Amino acid sequence: MPHYHKSEKMPKFYRHWNHRIGLEVLKINHAMKYGPNATEAQKVHMNAELSKYIDDCYDKEKELKLNDVYVTDHSEVEQKYLSSVMMRMKTSTTIKNPLKNTIMTNLQMPSFQIKRLFTKRVL
Repeated sequence: MPHYHKSEKMPKFYRHWNHRIGLEVLKINHAMKYGPNATEAQKVHMNAELSKYIDDCYDKEKELKLNDVYVTDHSEVEQKYLSSVMMRMKTSTTIKNPLKNTIMTNLQMPSFQIKRLFTKRVL
């Protein structure tokens, strides 16, 4: 075994080798069927067959590359609010604290406390 041999590359190597064998078989069939003196129509037909075979090989390789690809939904998740009070809270600058009966600005009260206040009220 050569030092650059890797066993995970062998299936791809054999697949490509089979493509080459298929191409050579097609060329041998053309040589046996049409001989060395093929007409122009026969040459066009042979070229079309060879092109179709090569395109089919490329298509099979593309399909094999996409075997591990899965389609996922990357849509954005819609934001959910607890109530209309939360919507007003985002726009207003003052919030009445129901626990202490005082008015605090958004800067004085951390956001996690605001969420906790309204979460307790809703639940």
